[in-house]
Amino acid sequence: MNTKVRKSLNFLLQLIIILLAYWFIYRELFQKRDILQVVKILKDQFLNRAFLYFLIYVFLLMFVNWGLEAQKWKYLIGKFEHISFFQSFKAVFSGVTVSVFTPNRIGEYFGRVFILKQLHPLKGVFITFIGSMGQLLSTIVFGLLALLFFIPRLFDISFFPNQLIYWSIVILSLLCIFFLILFYLNFQYVSTLIERLIPHKHEKIKRYTDIFKSYQSRELAFVFLISILRYMIFSSQFILLLLAFDIKLPASQYLILVPLIFFAITVVPTIALSELGIRGSISLYLIGFFIENSGNMNNDTSVGIIAASTLLWVINLVLPAIIGALFVFNLKFLRPYKNNLNK
Repeated sequence: MNTKVRKSLNFLLQLIIILLAYWFIYRELFQKRDILQVVKILKDQFLNRAFLYFLIYVFLLMFVNWGLEAQKWKYLIGKFEHISFFQSFKAVFSGVTVSVFTPNRIGEYFGRVFILKQLHPLKGVFITFIGSMGQLLSTIVFGLLALLFFIPRLFDISFFPNQLIYWSIVILSLLCIFFLILFYLNFQYVSTLIERLIPHKHEKIKRYTDIFKSYQSRELAFVFLISILRYMIFSSQFILLLLAFDIKLPASQYLILVPLIFFAITVVPTIALSELGIRGSISLYLIGFFIENSGNMNNDTSVGIIAASTLLWVINLVLPAIIGALFVFNLKFLRPYKNNLNK
């Protein structure tokens, strides 16, 4: 393929990605969801100075959130190709743009790696997968821990049958957390496992899966730590938005509810944009469970919960996707890989 044709096709792919991203965002916001009610609430809240402060904090934390993700990706990719923090930041935002119209945000992997100049994209995808597994692990760990505190609020565990069920769940959850962390910190053995499961394709796959062997446990522990910090950031964003809409709960309940909401959203298969409806429904159900017990649940509270969930989605996903569209033109989808297959 000559250079002119390659550049033309590359531009066409970039343009298609941007158009698809903007179309999905427009459809989700203005055709599929009743966003007008949320906009009306926001107009009223903008007269409230305290609300504006909350909103500014959440907006600034969005850059901290994705900045941590950019640093994590830079750290992982840095073993094979040197990139600056800003290059990593652009790649991460481009990935968000691609992810909004793909199931379970899988496009985020491919939206990042084509910014690289030396490393083969497929290897970049596997490296990105390592970082994503660290983030998923943090969500599962905190979600399971929150579940252990939530279950006693669902049913009485003071008598024998329920006690047995509950403590069985506790033991299984803690074992699950232990083995998941142990597995992640020894992720280098995944390539060995793949080689044993698919021996007839060993040589073909080994070229790419050997990438897992490059990361030691201490490096994976560092990646997991950054993932936990990210988790704390976007959890704080959600709590701040709930407070901004006057959804006030004891701190202990926030520490149970927010991890449960993120855990539930994570395990439900979605296209990234459809997270809006799922996020709102799950948030309303779980938060409503606690508020109804206190007798303070009303229509304004329900709308406030939906508005907080929607605004978090807009700030953490829609805005980065719009910004990331500016960087999609840096992605090189069709470049020669003659000497790059082993890099």
